[in-house]
Amino acid sequence: MLRRRVRYQLEELRRRIVYRAKRHRFGGWDLEVRFHYPKQKLDSYLAHVFPDRTKGYFREAIRAGRILVEMQRVGDDLAVELYQRVTILDPEIPPLSIRPLDIPLDILYEDEHLLVVNKPAGLLTHPNIDLSTPSVLAGLARLGKLHQPKVFTFESGVVHRLDYLTSGALCVARTQAGWQDMRRLFRKRRVEKEYLAVVVGRLGEPGTIDLPIGRGTQESSRHVVDREKGKRAVTHYRVVEAGETATLVRVRLETGRTHQIRVHFAAIGHPVVGDPLYGERKGTRLLLHACRLAFEHPMTRKKIEVEAPLRPDFTHDMALVMGQVGASREGRPG
Repeated sequence: MLRRRVRYQLEELRRRIVYRAKRHRFGGWDLEVRFHYPKQKLDSYLAHVFPDRTKGYFREAIRAGRILVEMQRVGDDLAVELYQRVTILDPEIPPLSIRPLDIPLDILYEDEHLLVVNKPAGLLTHPNIDLSTPSVLAGLARLGKLHQPKVFTFESGVVHRLDYLTSGALCVARTQAGWQDMRRLFRKRRVEKEYLAVVVGRLGEPGTIDLPIGRGTQESSRHVVDREKGKRAVTHYRVVEAGETATLVRVRLETGRTHQIRVHFAAIGHPVVGDPLYGERKGTRLLLHACRLAFEHPMTRKKIEVEAPLRPDFTHDMALVMGQVGASREGRPG
């Protein structure tokens, strides 16, 4: 169990944004380091960022003074640090862009400014350090629907995220204006977000979980209830179907903290089924699905409401977990 949890946490780390990048006025790139492996040397880091170039290529460029750190020449044995500014004075470095990949995506809503897809579980929202990593953005790039801003990051166009193991409605901006306006709506909590989750154990009455959440002290990818330093987090839920050993709930988020649903239900003794970080996987996928997004369109002012149908893998695993023990029904979502 511990080994599986550690492995999952390492995978979570690898999915984080590794840098922000913008084209340098003299050619080349300015990078801000957002993630690196322990004691990773500068040449190794750059070879990960630009897979078309080798460590030897960057080692030679460092020695020639074409790569600077904080605008200073450095040795080729330098280990990178978080938030360092790395300047590459080489106009031959190719433009950074997410590699298009043929990934089937169900587009639930689309206009000229934004779209909503039904993200599969086990697919990243945006790529990691390898720009050819399968992700929602890579699939949208293949369809020609991906926003390419002047300042490049792995999350270009992303206005919010779904965890790697979570499926459901994901909003992506197609224009700079759409990205800015939708980010503002999410920040001001003017987007209605609802989820379906199968949790361990039996729940009866509707409820609200109001527990502050903070980052764990020892495991960086794990979040915990922290009553002293945590940020306020509120989760409302109602029972859709209750079985003897598991319960299907519909969840509405009042706030949007990292892993909020997973942390909150684990804290009350009912972790989400299939959660390798806060519960036990037990042979199923994480049974958490973003089923609804609703908001006022920032451009047209029309009410947009998008329902994401349950994906087949969710319904299959839910049937395995719930079995024939369903005792009460409020109406199965569909």
